Amino acid sequence: MRRYGEPHRHIPGLAGSVVDWLTYAFASKTKGEKHFGHGDIRGVIAPESANNACACGAMVPTLLFGVPGSGTAAIFLGGLLLLGLEPGLA
Repeated sequence: MRRYGEPHRHIPGLAGSVVDWLTYAFASKTKGEKHFGHGDIRGVIAPESANNACACGAMVPTLLFGVPGSGTAAIFLGGLLLLGLEPGLA
């Protein structure tokens, strides 16, 4: 499921919840819906693995363009600016 989380995080402004819902829907369609929503662990594993991929992918627009991809990346960007480092192309 990681391959579904990473491409969506390169778009600034998409929250991790968007990827969570996309991967949950994909996992429920590929494995069958009869157990999803009734405690099947695959309904937790798929969104969480994509969410972990999102955290790293949010740093790409932050470091390359200076546009934060998430709230955490915005705080990281603020820390960089306080240290005098300007992300982006020079």
